[in-house]
Amino acid sequence: MIWKLRFSQIFLFFSVLIISPIVYGEDDLYYGDFNGSWEGTLYLIGLDLPGFPYTLSTKEIDKNGGESKIVVSGQNVEVYYKWKGKWKEVKPGQFKINKHKTNAIIFAINSSSDVYDKTGSGGWVETWNFTLTYKDKNSVYVYVTRAVNNYMKKYDEEISRFFISSFGDFQKVS
Repeated sequence: MIWKLRFSQIFLFFSVLIISPIVYGEDDLYYGDFNGSWEGTLYLIGLDLPGFPYTLSTKEIDKNGGESKIVVSGQNVEVYYKWKGKWKEVKPGQFKINKHKTNAIIFAINSSSDVYDKTGSGGWVETWNFTLTYKDKNSVYVYVTRAVNNYMKKYDEEISRFFISSFGDFQKVS
C-alpha cells in the first residue's frame, strides 16, 4: 500500500514538473513579454563631468521631465516623445529590441547619409539606448542614454560630442 502512495506522489511531482512549463511558459514566470504600449515620464540626469566639452549639466535639466511612450510588438519598436501636446515618433523604423526574461534593451544607431551633406547636417553619428527592467507586471523602469558625435567638428566645439541620460517609471497602458 505504501508503494502505491509513494508512486502517486512521485507521479504527481513529475507531472507538475513536466506540465508547468507548458501551462505557464517561461515568459509568464518573468511577468510576460514587453509587448504593448508603455507610457511614463523621463527625467533627465545631469552629467557634470569635469574636462568634458559638453554634457547636459544638472543646472540645465528640466526638473519636470518629458512624457514618453514605447510601443513594442514582437521585434517592432516605436519610441515617442510628447511635443506641444502631440506624440512625435523618434527615428521611425530605426529601433530594435533584444529581450531576456525581465530585461530588454531597445536601441537605434544611425548617421547622416552623406558626410558632405550641403545642408550642414552631415558628419554625425547618433546612438539611443533604452534599458528596461520590470518593476512589477504592469510597470517597467526605463534608463535612457543618448550619444551624439558630430565628427566633422573639432572635439572641443560646443555640442560636437555629447551625452544625455534620463530615467523613468513607465506604466503599461495597452
